[in-house]
Parts: sequence; structure tokens; C-alpha cells
Amino acid sequence: MVVINISEVIDNYPNIASVFPAEWFEAEIKKENNHLLIKELILDDDFSIEYLKEFEDCLELLKDEIKKHMKHFKTLRVKDQFEKTLIELKIGYMFKKMGFNIEFEPLVQNGKVSDIKINLEGIDIFIEVSTRIGPEEETLIEKENGVKIIEFNTREPCKFSDKIEGESI
Repeated sequence: MVVINISEVIDNYPNIASVFPAEWFEAEIKKENNHLLIKELILDDDFSIEYLKEFEDCLELLKDEIKKHMKHFKTLRVKDQFEKTLIELKIGYMFKKMGFNIEFEPLVQNGKVSDIKINLEGIDIFIEVSTRIGPEEETLIEKENGVKIIEFNTREPCKFSDKIEGESI
């Protein structure tokens, strides 16, 4: 295992350090089943460096939005919630780079909260991010020379029909 120099991480990735304090790194490194961010730091390969740079860029572009909802984004520190929260950030990052105004955790109505609201030219669009681990079912399509091609079944839209409060065309 590569020893991580925490001070280098904090110096080189200030936005990551703003979400993940030094004490967090020190505690996580000691755990057997590491957080994904720690795994990337331990690997210390080209992919990991790009992963960290992209994460840093995302946090930089969205730092004002993150500050408004830091309680929510502290879930990035929780191993089992990291990927879902990271996906929310990446979706927000993509829309902000495209020129949309974005807001995380906006109130929708009746005290309900959405994951992301984007706005362009006065039109609000609310986005609910849904993630899952592994396929519900899979079908082996082809296996040749040790390579498997698998088709994953997706969730049926009807599973979300009761969650839609209004539609527009």
C-alpha cells in the first residue's frame, strides 16, 4: 500500500480539502474497507490523478452552490453515500458548464426537496437523481474469447409514475 501524504493532497486539491478535512483522511486511511476517494489516492496512477483533477474541477465550479448546502454535501465523506452524492455533483457540473443556473436541494412544494433545479431563460426543471448498485436482471447476449456481452434490464417507467407530480410538453 502506498502511504498517502495528506498535506500534499490538501495543498494540491484545495477544494477536495474543503470537503474532506485532514482528520477525515487520517481516520479513513486506517480503515480496512476504504472510501472510494482513499482508494484513488492509494492507487496513485494516471487514471487516479485524472479522477482527482476532475473531482477538484467539479468542486471548484460548484463551490458556491455546495457552500449553500454543505450539510448535504458532507455525505461525500460517507463511503456508502459518496457515489450518489458525487453523481448529483457531476450532473450539476455538466449543466452549469452548459450555461444553466443550478441549485442543489431546491424546495419543490409541500416541503419536498428535489436533488437539482436547473434554470435557463426562466424555465425551471427539477431533476431527481436515482442510482442503483448492480443490475436487477441481466441477460448474457454473447460470450466469445473470454469477453461477455451482457444486456442489463432497466427499471420500468411505471415504477416512477407515482413520483411524477406534473408533466409538461
